[in-house]
Amino acid sequence: MCCAARAGACRGVIGAISTPMQQAWSSIVYALIPNTRLLQAHLEEFRRILDADEVVLFERATFLVVSHATHKAHRDVHRFEKISNIIKQFKLSCRYASKG
Repeated sequence: MCCAARAGACRGVIGAISTPMQQAWSSIVYALIPNTRLLQAHLEEFRRILDADEVVLFERATFLVVSHATHKAHRDVHRFEKISNIIKQFKLSCRYASKG
């Protein structure tokens, strides 16, 4: 499940970046978003309504993780970065396909 936030502070950072760098940028984006507690509560409610194991909220331009709500523990600690990279690659492939 992917949603888009409107914190546009990091618009130029769409390329593939290392996991520690991605986590640092996600922390910065998260810090720039107002009412994070309310956002987290709404995300958890959304997850509960969907009866989903997890819901992840990504920033619109960079696909960095803004927040997530998790019901079930996951073994892959890098899953958010993997999802982000898959979405970025898909976005790039769509962009290239529309030009051709």
